[in-house]
Amino acid sequence: PISLQSLKDRAEELIKEYPILSCKISSDFHWTPCRYDPVEHSKTVILSPEQNLQEYIASKLTQGIDFDRPMWEWEVLSKPDEGKHLLLVRIHHVVGDGVALMTLMDHLLGKEPAVWTYKKYHVVPVCATLTCGNPCYLDMINGKWKTICGLLKLFLMIVFGFIIPIIPLSIMFMWKDPKNALQMKEAHKKRVCAWSKDMSYEDVANIGHSIRGTVNDTCCAIIAGALHRYLEETTGKRPRRALKCIIPVSVRGKKERYHLNNRVGALFVSLPIGTKSRQRRLSLCKYRMDIMKLSPAVPVAMLFIRMTTKLLGNQLCKRLQFMYSAKASLIFSNVMGSPTEASFLGSKVLGIMGFVPLPGKLGLGVTVTSYNGFIKMGFSADPVALVDPGLFLRLLEEEFDLMRKEFLDKDVETA
Repeated sequence: PISLQSLKDRAEELIKEYPILSCKISSDFHWTPCRYDPVEHSKTVILSPEQNLQEYIASKLTQGIDFDRPMWEWEVLSKPDEGKHLLLVRIHHVVGDGVALMTLMDHLLGKEPAVWTYKKYHVVPVCATLTCGNPCYLDMINGKWKTICGLLKLFLMIVFGFIIPIIPLSIMFMWKDPKNALQMKEAHKKRVCAWSKDMSYEDVANIGHSIRGTVNDTCCAIIAGALHRYLEETTGKRPRRALKCIIPVSVRGKKERYHLNNRVGALFVSLPIGTKSRQRRLSLCKYRMDIMKLSPAVPVAMLFIRMTTKLLGNQLCKRLQFMYSAKASLIFSNVMGSPTEASFLGSKVLGIMGFVPLPGKLGLGVTVTSYNGFIKMGFSADPVALVDPGLFLRLLEEEFDLMRKEFLDKDVETA
């Protein structure tokens, strides 16, 4: 078992390595040193056999972190009847984005930071940002007209791709998703959360590779398929063609990849939840992700938010972010952990799971975390938006199994 004293000692070592963990945010939005109290930041909690782990974590997702002290805490949860322990780490997103926090996690586990490639963002195409939230109309056109429209679209991308200032405006005037169960009229102070069984990282990657896609493309297709079936079963109606999804994207430079800070932008990508064919769904996810990867919207949107924060103040910036997030229906994040097995304070780590914050009035956030050759898909949601989280979790797992069988010819029993 992990003792409270060993947890406090490890926290002291961590603060020496990352001084920002002993700072708070001042009134003028600068990091300033403050008092660190080990009792406030390191705890051990023993759960009774009657207590549900998922409900306990869900209650923590709605608890704010005090801005008058370092904005992080961790606690070890244990259930004596099961003989397992869980390290629950809560860090405010201003301290670090997903890449930074997973790098910190790898450091905690005694591993080298996860290796990831750095790609430059080209200044094309803004047109993808203008239309990313709508159905892909080229998919509904056949023959020579599709070729003509495709060439016209390429021309517009090249012409308008260099007009950087219109990117924030294009998002501002982007069409909202139609009313659906995942969009909240008001944010509630309650959450539900769950996470899937282990999914083979190799299988997820190979599904994407079957169409020259990526792990992200496969995960988007799994989520779209689960949402298609979930909305169909809960509403009795076939879902519309697409729902917009916010995808946080790292915009770090090569020299910043090991820094503990927040360097993230966001993409708006349409998930084809109205498409029944899994092959078609995966192809659409890849196509739309490929277009958005070429867009300069990510770094420009991040720069725009930083500038508005300094010029307009925190409260007006929050309203602007709420307005942006209102264009979408859910948020999806993918972070890469250690590819090999690790340990923490002498205890073997069986798995890692993270939860993305829900900005504005979004009702659903899905996070994919990889560790030791496996992937876990977890989600947090407003119970009003996701009335049956157990059904959605089952559909996520079933979609993975069905896609593995369809694309890789693997049955569930051979996993």
